[in-house]
Amino acid sequence: MNAAAPAARPRCPDFMAIQSIAIQHPIDPRPHMTKVVYIEFSGKEHVIDVENGETLMQAAVDNRVPGIIGDCGGSCTCATCHAYVDAAWLGKLPAASEDETMTLEGALDVEPNSRLTCQLVVKPELDGIVIRLPKSQF
Repeated sequence: MNAAAPAARPRCPDFMAIQSIAIQHPIDPRPHMTKVVYIEFSGKEHVIDVENGETLMQAAVDNRVPGIIGDCGGSCTCATCHAYVDAAWLGKLPAASEDETMTLEGALDVEPNSRLTCQLVVKPELDGIVIRLPKSQF
């Protein structure tokens, strides 16, 4: 009687090859996140991973960063999300719209680097952006 030959087992992947691939292509634990540094007027820093596509205002409010209020909910009408963008990052941001410029006219202590954080959308190119908060929004 001729017994059928056992089916060939699939070969297990080479562990060293898998490890090599993992080292060459590490998985980013925060693939859709961008680091934002908020600095209170007192100097206290808040480093937050923010989901790309979210506004700097919403991220600050969601993470309870003191100094960003966002009374209007991001509709660019109140200036309670006013902040100062560090000079190194200004060129990576879109220009302020006419609405933002007009709303900033009602903010306190406006500087050339003043922006409304409700108008700034987080994207990967802004990883590490530094946002300084004013002494007061009122």
